[in-house]
Amino acid sequence: MLPQEKFMLQAIAAAKHSKETTGCGVVIVKNDHVLAETYNLQHENHDATAHAEILAIRQAGEKAANKKLPECVAYCTTEPCIMCLAAMSYAKIAGIVFGLTMKETYPVSRIIDLTDITGFIAISPHKFWYQAGFLKEQCRQLIDMN
Repeated sequence: MLPQEKFMLQAIAAAKHSKETTGCGVVIVKNDHVLAETYNLQHENHDATAHAEILAIRQAGEKAANKKLPECVAYCTTEPCIMCLAAMSYAKIAGIVFGLTMKETYPVSRIIDLTDITGFIAISPHKFWYQAGFLKEQCRQLIDMN
C-alpha cells in the first residue's frame, strides 16, 4: 500500500467518528509522519468553525510548534471549503489530497460556491498542489444527504 493511500484511509477512518451528516476526516502528514488526525465536530462542539481541516491545522501546528506547515500534506475526505482553504493557505500547507469535491458532497443549496480549489489557488498568495478524486468511492460512503 502506498503511503498516500494509507493516509487517506486514515482520514476516512477518522471521518467515521463524526456525528455530522457528512463525516469529514483529515490527516496532516509531514515526511510520512502524522502530525494531526481529526474529524468535523461542529455540532458536538457548538462551533461553526470546527471543521476537520481547521482542527487538524491546530493540532499539526501545536505538534510542529509552528503556525506554518510548509512541508505538510493534508489528506481530506472532501474538498476543503473556502474557510478551510484560506486557513490552509495561511498555514502554508504544501499540498492537499481529497476524495470528493464540494459539489459531489453537498447539495448546491448548502455550499458557498465562491470558487473551486483551482480558482482559490489562482487568487491565493500561497500556491499549493492538490489531487482530487483520491479514493473517491470510499469517501462517498461517508455521505448521508438525507
